[in-house]
Amino acid sequence: MADFSTRKATLLGRSDHSRKGAIDESIAPLVDLLNASPAYCTTSSCSGRTTVFVSEQTLDDAWEKAKGGRWCYTTHSAANAYDLIESLRSVLAPTATRVSAVFKFEPFVLHVETRSIADAQSLLRGAMAAGCRNSGMTISKNGKIITAVRNTLTLEVPLVDHGVLLVTDEYIHHLVKVSNDKMKENNRRIARFYDFAKALPLLSQKEAAQKISSRKREKSNKEKIKKSDTNATVDEIDLDLDLLWSATT
Repeated sequence: MADFSTRKATLLGRSDHSRKGAIDESIAPLVDLLNASPAYCTTSSCSGRTTVFVSEQTLDDAWEKAKGGRWCYTTHSAANAYDLIESLRSVLAPTATRVSAVFKFEPFVLHVETRSIADAQSLLRGAMAAGCRNSGMTISKNGKIITAVRNTLTLEVPLVDHGVLLVTDEYIHHLVKVSNDKMKENNRRIARFYDFAKALPLLSQKEAAQKISSRKREKSNKEKIKKSDTNATVDEIDLDLDLLWSATT
């Protein structure tokens, strides 16, 4: 498998295959900042959005079939209740008995491949500090380290079921207000995470070095290990490996 820097160069050289075909404007500075670091490479992103997702039993578009439906309304900024209601009514034809629709607010999400576990942990600390407490890290079988930055601002409410509108216009206005409040908080968390990310490359390397140094001193004081310039026992080699691993945890 290619090393991290090679995979990063290949990934960033590809065209955007999302349906929008571009990075969302409000999250682009954060994506650019992370990709400018030698320790990180974003693999997918969304700045957060309010949508109405429509599903039907009969779909002609191949992409809609793959996703199970389509958006009749979507925005990555403040939602407009009047535009949303108009879009919703456009899919509610008298014969649209197979149509269902769901109102959603989805907060920003980032997936980032990292150079090391220490770099991933630094990213997670920033995510937690910014309020993204649903974040986590995975390591694939081939050694790729992926950090997902997520938060819990999600909102999902059914609007239409088998062609029947379940809510009033007044309630849709209320949903839009709640969604817009969530979007404001979502943007504040993006800004907080951006501020933290400015220091990430230096922060992860510095902390790893400090942990190794601190734990070496602690081990030495407790166990009074005598080191030799010419010989190293198996126990001493195992200790060094333990120190390197603990510096990343």
